[in-house]
Amino acid sequence: GTTGTAGAGGTGGKGGATGAGGTTGTAGAGGKGGATGAGGTTGTAGKTGTDGGAPDGGETCAELKTEYAAAVAEGKMCNLALDRLTCQLQVNSTLGCPGCKVWVDDDKPAKAIQQKWDQAGCQSTIKLCPAILCVTPGKGVCKAPASDPTSTQGTCTSVVLTPVPL
Repeated sequence: GTTGTAGAGGTGGKGGATGAGGTTGTAGAGGKGGATGAGGTTGTAGKTGTDGGAPDGGETCAELKTEYAAAVAEGKMCNLALDRLTCQLQVNSTLGCPGCKVWVDDDKPAKAIQQKWDQAGCQSTIKLCPAILCVTPGKGVCKAPASDPTSTQGTCTSVVLTPVPL
């Protein structure tokens, strides 16, 4: 006899089902920030000083007035033996109520104190200046003291020039 035909092959099996992945974890809860602090209260300004002291802790206006008087007295000191004109510079006679001038041989110390006075705002402490009449300073000359007319150390003074009739 004849050989029979081959039988058909069996059908292939099915693969297993795909596995599912694990579940994703959840993040932790965020922390809370601290509460906002309240600002401080605004301070009040201090009272204005009556002595007009310098902002850098320097001398008071009263001290500057005293120093100025000493500086003017020192500036009036002159030497008659010098071979130059002396007493040719003018400064205010006082601080606070300036206007009247005096002759000095050295104006640097008085001007330095005047500058401190201005920088400290001392002029604003002056309430009222008396109405005074200043004598015109005339010409500055170095004069020996009356007690020792031969001394070479003198003091600047004013010589008022008076016209001579012709």
